[in-house]
Amino acid sequence: MHANSYQLFKKHALPLITSDMDVLEISPDEPGEPYAIRDLLSKCKYYFACIDNKPLVPLSMVPMLSEYSFDCQDETYDVVLSANVAEHVRKLWRWFKEQARITKPGGLVISVSPMSWPYHACPMDCWRIYPDGYRALFDEVGLEVIHTSCESLVPIEEGWRHEHGDSPVWDTIAIGRKL
Repeated sequence: MHANSYQLFKKHALPLITSDMDVLEISPDEPGEPYAIRDLLSKCKYYFACIDNKPLVPLSMVPMLSEYSFDCQDETYDVVLSANVAEHVRKLWRWFKEQARITKPGGLVISVSPMSWPYHACPMDCWRIYPDGYRALFDEVGLEVIHTSCESLVPIEEGWRHEHGDSPVWDTIAIGRKL
């Protein structure tokens, strides 16, 4: 995850997460990433699912039965979060429906996704989601929008400048509560 996604998560989502919550992170991150959300959640009951279904770290892994199905009961987690994943999911409406299914009533679904990042197939790159897009997706799956915004919180990253010109990195964050 790049620095702007991390800062958006810290600013808008982290204050809503308490140490007694069961948190599932759906992630593409490799161990040792400099901006890993799991490092911010060390006091929570933390679980991990990797979108390519490969165990990356020795944490409580949640198997994925398919791209749109987690091997866990309904209403299992207080928080289901993902960062830099949604743009790689082919059918977002099905994916968010599954996240809502495994979230407890009153629980949170949190998603951070890039806006200004260039096309990057891993293995595919399907979406850039504006706040209105997240509102529509969350409404479709029964989540009340608590917050959504598209922001740039960090200075231009050095690697970004070399590859993509002198423009800031923009990401969208969305936080929904299960009704």
